[in-house]
Amino acid sequence: MTNNKLPLIHIGLPKAGSSTLQECLFSKHPELEYLGQSNLHQNKNAKYVIKSILKDGYFETDSVKKHVETICQDIKSKGKTLLVSDEAISFGEFLLRGQQWEIISDHSRTANNIRHILGPSQILVVLRAQIDWLISMHKQGLKNGRYTHTSFDTWLTHEMANKKDHLFALMDYHNLYQSYADTFGKDSVHILFYEDYNSDFKNIGLKIGEICGVDAKTCASLIGDDIRNKSDETFTTIPLPIKKIFQNTLIGNVKHLIPEAIKRWGHKHLSKEQEYSNSISCELRDMIFQNFRDSNRALCDELNHKPKATELYY
Repeated sequence: MTNNKLPLIHIGLPKAGSSTLQECLFSKHPELEYLGQSNLHQNKNAKYVIKSILKDGYFETDSVKKHVETICQDIKSKGKTLLVSDEAISFGEFLLRGQQWEIISDHSRTANNIRHILGPSQILVVLRAQIDWLISMHKQGLKNGRYTHTSFDTWLTHEMANKKDHLFALMDYHNLYQSYADTFGKDSVHILFYEDYNSDFKNIGLKIGEICGVDAKTCASLIGDDIRNKSDETFTTIPLPIKKIFQNTLIGNVKHLIPEAIKRWGHKHLSKEQEYSNSISCELRDMIFQNFRDSNRALCDELNHKPKATELYY
């Protein structure tokens, strides 16, 4: 049995339903062979393929190239569609993965890597309005301990000061679309808007089933109403003054000598529950909106589509 369907590469965005798609749909649909973020550490094939995409030069090693080619051939021989899904493909260094692998995200370079490694492919992107996306990313970073400032304004203007320009460049959605359209052709790049589906997320399953040519009803039923990784109103973390002590250079140099059991004990007993702060100054909100308005409008015009949350885009 052979399969001539093109691979489907879901590049994110993070905080746009990716965990739900990966855990409920991609990993469970019988016609899909899922290699992605949620099984990266359990599935060696996922690690080979995703690391080849994200790390320049990794695929050029003969043993890696042969292994990836074998993976793709085996999936075709089983009559399945290869589905690669990892948010790090679009925003690598802004995820925890960026602490494990040295990633410098660039949409054009990554698109070319995918083409070089996997050949012609279908590309799936789920976009979320930049303001809401940034709020959600800030919450996620507080929850997993990556960020320290609970104030959104302080986080973006101070904690992200040296990274903001690069982050905003990656968040130019028209450029993201154009980078992949130039590499794979416009008909192979599928842009979905999170706001069009978040009130009834199983409908995104129907669309994805159509894109990759598998049973769409099964896609929708697998998602159902099971939404993963929702943000709560509170999070648990070590208070900022204590975090700053541990970020001190002298302590940082010996932190690796502290036994893991003591670290876990300290984190458990020093952590406190805190509330998220969703407030954004009017000035910062306007700046974010104005920064992306023209690009968003150009993308929507090109796609001939107005997302339900048009006012958040332009």
